[in-house]
Amino acid sequence: MKNIFKVLKLRAYKEDSLFNNLKNTLREDFSLSLELNDFKALVKDKRIRIRGREISEAQIILQESESFSVSLTKSQFKQWSLPIKESIKISPEMIIHEEPIFLIGNKPANLSSNATIQSSQDNFLCAMKRYISGPHKEKYLALHHRIDYETSGLLLFCKKKSQNKFFTELFENRIIKKTYLAVVIDQENIFSDTKISNLLERDPSNKMKVRSVKKNGKNALTSFKKISHAEGFSLIEATPETGRLHQIRVHLSELGFPIVGDSIYGRENKGRTLLHAYKLKFPHPISKEIIEFCAPIPSDFPKELFI
Repeated sequence: MKNIFKVLKLRAYKEDSLFNNLKNTLREDFSLSLELNDFKALVKDKRIRIRGREISEAQIILQESESFSVSLTKSQFKQWSLPIKESIKISPEMIIHEEPIFLIGNKPANLSSNATIQSSQDNFLCAMKRYISGPHKEKYLALHHRIDYETSGLLLFCKKKSQNKFFTELFENRIIKKTYLAVVIDQENIFSDTKISNLLERDPSNKMKVRSVKKNGKNALTSFKKISHAEGFSLIEATPETGRLHQIRVHLSELGFPIVGDSIYGRENKGRTLLHAYKLKFPHPISKEIIEFCAPIPSDFPKELFI
């Protein structure tokens, strides 16, 4: 099958026709608008599978929760994507620093850094583009790194195409230094400063998770320092020397000190994951002087840890 961009694995939302199930699921879960003619073309091109088998008949009734999948090309994804719902407005506290070459933003928790597969959902990059462009023609803005949806804190944006290479090399060569703050469960107040290095890979049984492995993973290294302790929690400063997915969250969990609110690697699912991208330190693209930026402490971090 040629030109496949995404294979979406879906489940029927109720007993209904294949078309209605596909149309509603794509709209609700992936912000894609599917018309009847588009559906017929997918069937004709054998892009839909039910229980792993290609189908060539459109008039099929699916049972509730029955599994099926659809394969889409990049052009179909772009053509069917619903417009971005502009729900985020940049406020002064979201701008830490701005100059002609770059911008430092302070992303709120529970917001995507950039566009996801749910393409009509607003995100921090799109909101920042609207902020710098105003009502005029959209201005250039690039994001060279991301933080998790629930993680708050600093993101570095490039405002000039001519400086893209400089900012790319900051991350590729690990020149930029990133510091995070995390609140962990530490009832006995026994967390001690440490450094952890291991190999990480996607968990094949759960693509939302990352796990440590003995071989064939990607090297991950993080240093941890305890800042304070209060009422069964410790405030930890985390300095990742590599940039693996969920690296800090996995490492703290494996040390036995999961981040508060981490529903994937922790013990609870109350509130958001209390992880904050606190500091960025890197050379200025023109002067080469080392510059440093810090984000304010989020209001949902326990105040007792900062007394």
